[in-house]
Amino acid sequence: MWNGGSGRVALPLLPLFILIHTRFHTVLGRAVISDDSLVRTNLDEDEDEDEDEDEDEDEDEDEDEDEDEDEDEDEDEDEDEDEDEDEDEDEDEDEDEDNFDGVHMSVFLGIPYARPPVESRRFGIPEKVPAWSGEFEAKHPAKTCFYTVDKMFPDFPGAEMWNPPPTSPLSEDCLSLNVWVPPKHDGSVLVWIYGGGFFSGSPSLDLYDGSVLAAKYNKIVVNINYRLGPFGFLYLGGDSEIPGNMGLLDQQIALEWIHQNIGSFGGDATRVTLFGESAGAASVTAHLIAPQSHRYFSKIIAKSGAITNSWATRSKETLLETSLQLARLVNCTGSTQIDKKVVAKCLRNTSPKLLQEAADQITNDINLPMTFAFSPVDDEPNFFKGNLWERLRRRDFKKDVSVLMGTVADEGTYWLPYFSEDPQNKARIDRVQYKNSIDAFLPYFGNSALVQHSLMHAYNDVSQSDNE
Repeated sequence: MWNGGSGRVALPLLPLFILIHTRFHTVLGRAVISDDSLVRTNLDEDEDEDEDEDEDEDEDEDEDEDEDEDEDEDEDEDEDEDEDEDEDEDEDEDEDEDNFDGVHMSVFLGIPYARPPVESRRFGIPEKVPAWSGEFEAKHPAKTCFYTVDKMFPDFPGAEMWNPPPTSPLSEDCLSLNVWVPPKHDGSVLVWIYGGGFFSGSPSLDLYDGSVLAAKYNKIVVNINYRLGPFGFLYLGGDSEIPGNMGLLDQQIALEWIHQNIGSFGGDATRVTLFGESAGAASVTAHLIAPQSHRYFSKIIAKSGAITNSWATRSKETLLETSLQLARLVNCTGSTQIDKKVVAKCLRNTSPKLLQEAADQITNDINLPMTFAFSPVDDEPNFFKGNLWERLRRRDFKKDVSVLMGTVADEGTYWLPYFSEDPQNKARIDRVQYKNSIDAFLPYFGNSALVQHSLMHAYNDVSQSDNE
């Protein structure tokens, strides 16, 4: 049973995680919430306190009847004064409708939802976290799953903002989530799945802090972690010890945890909205197709991505070859016939840093933008329960769901530093850089000369010749 407690933290504290008094308690018991309300948070305790206060008030009513009339008159005068003060406060609140200073938030950080995927569990299907005994302090943000930190533009805020914050170090022991509960809410829950090409990202980045979102819209906000790169998407075959789509299965078991436990935070398990951006949006739409995910949400918001995008999945043949390429780079394949069990054992015993470096080398060798070495495999038995495309053709996906899809404004600016020698430049691209960016994406259009010519002239300066 999960039993959480939290301290209070006033907004805005972004982007800092100053949550010294925040706690999340666990008691030995079962893994899910039961009807007998054995799972309790400090939010439940607050309700009990309110009930106790009501009982005390009832007991005091008889005593109040014996009070003098003079005291009643004094109380009436005090009430009139209080009403005037309340009216003034209401006016001030109306004026500061978007000012969240002083809003108190119950925050639970770094709650584990699955067993650490380390040692023998590396590359494996996630396992539910066992029942806890004693006390767990949920005051440290979820750790960042292992990936390579971007060092191409040191000290450039546009790049550094995507790197793990000091409060969330890299770790394979990263299957945890963060929860924000505003003082007033209607029970609905927003679950954020971050993007990053399935090779980077963290729920504990400063820009993913859910405090303001929770306070502004009075919603419970949860953001979840999942394994990335080779740790989450290596593939040696659907029936092997490294079956692929471990990162998506991480998300799925996190959604199950939320479904079973969000009631302890005041949430309604039937009113869960998944939302994500880029690879996060691809993940959100993937759960529309994964049969075992369907019961865990009723709405989705997908921004700038879908699982049907060309970059979002890889065939099992392509991903198997990429995975064996990584195994060769870290000396986990012999010169004779490949034994997948031997390869898996070797990969589990290889340092995470070495595995990540090998994955980065493979990605760099691909040399195609929006092509990620390790991403979801489109045909496997555990998450999609078969072939993704066949399920779509059969219209075998969740239909009783509200869907909002769109794009993120100016999202392409993320890539501009990689086409510019100076990232501090105000996104100015000369003609040569523009042509290079077109050439980089041209393979996605069959290297069509017509497409190349059209794009070159789409933003042509008529004062210059075609060759300039």
